Amino acid sequence: HIQNVLKNNALLVLSTICDDGAPWGTPVHFAYDEKYLYWFSFDNSTHSTNITRDGRVFITVFSTTQNPTAKEDRSALYISTHAQALEGEDAVVAQDIFADRVSGERKLGEGAHMYRAAIGTLNEEKSDGQRYYLRSSGQ
Repeated sequence: HIQNVLKNNALLVLSTICDDGAPWGTPVHFAYDEKYLYWFSFDNSTHSTNITRDGRVFITVFSTTQNPTAKEDRSALYISTHAQALEGEDAVVAQDIFADRVSGERKLGEGAHMYRAAIGTLNEEKSDGQRYYLRSSGQ
């Protein structure tokens, strides 16, 4: 089910922590592999500056077109994890994964970085077959 939610959705909501402690939620297009979620962002965006200061993030992946009356259509992922800007070979690999799934573009513009966050492991006690709660190690 987790792979289906990832495969069938293009956007996630990235929640970060502002310097005054307030939450900040941003929809971003994403790609993924077996371990990580990837996205790109400009260095001066609020969520990027928040991640630079405090890498703790909460990510929600869900279908924006789900039918609220169809139980089987209401799956979502809730991921408590850490995010980081990528450099060097890690950034190149992330860019390729992102380009293959989302943009086709293999070069980022000036002042942009690729980011990643670990998907983590399933909390089976909290998850219920529609809502899947995941946590990366260190969380």
